[in-house]
Amino acid sequence: MTELLSAHEYAMAILQRPLKYIAATKIQKTWRSMKIEQMAEVERARAQMHKVENLVGPSWKSKCSDKIEDLLEGMDVIKDKTLLTFSETCEARTKNGFTYREFIHKEDGKEKGTTKFTLLVNSWTSYLGNKKEFFNGPAKVWADDPSSKDWIDHLERVILLLENKVPVMLWGQGGGYKKLYPSDKRKISELKDYWRLHQLKKEIAKLQGEEKAAKQGKRKRKRYQMNPLAEEFFPEVLYAYAV
Repeated sequence: MTELLSAHEYAMAILQRPLKYIAATKIQKTWRSMKIEQMAEVERARAQMHKVENLVGPSWKSKCSDKIEDLLEGMDVIKDKTLLTFSETCEARTKNGFTYREFIHKEDGKEKGTTKFTLLVNSWTSYLGNKKEFFNGPAKVWADDPSSKDWIDHLERVILLLENKVPVMLWGQGGGYKKLYPSDKRKISELKDYWRLHQLKKEIAKLQGEEKAAKQGKRKRKRYQMNPLAEEFFPEVLYAYAV
């Protein structure tokens, strides 16, 4: 009986720490949710106040848009030309103060080519399925994007930096990023090899499709070289009887 009690006490002593951890976690979550709710109440009250303020005076909602005054109308317009242009390049600076010029991206956010490349690399490093089907599965939407033509250049540059023991930071959307270390060089090299394999398969399939279409067109031309108005001839069956 004493041994049983000792075993029970020992088990409870072991379970005591995880039980305390679970209780502390629940308390922290409850406290955080309460603080978030308090902040949300302030934001909701502020939004309600702005809603009421917007109804005072002429507004688009009250169908009095013609009475809205342009506060900038009385300011003097200072300009030399009527055409505003931007250069194709901009000046960028590294963290050590070195400045250089780079091309301006015409897309932004998740439509940016480098953002899609970051999503591709992040998905590849955590992918556990058949790698041969990666570009036809989770990465198909990126593989079909026109920006994928630059992937080989991006991958070669990343591999070169990793070979020189330089960590690489790939920036995504909204401040998100994927950091690569020299130990990730093998994964990025595999990504490059499988991307080339996928491109070769697509090129082979395209050539096979063109060859098939050429053969069908050749047969079609042969058929139309004959009289297209001629009907198909079916020979009459003749029966011979012995006399």
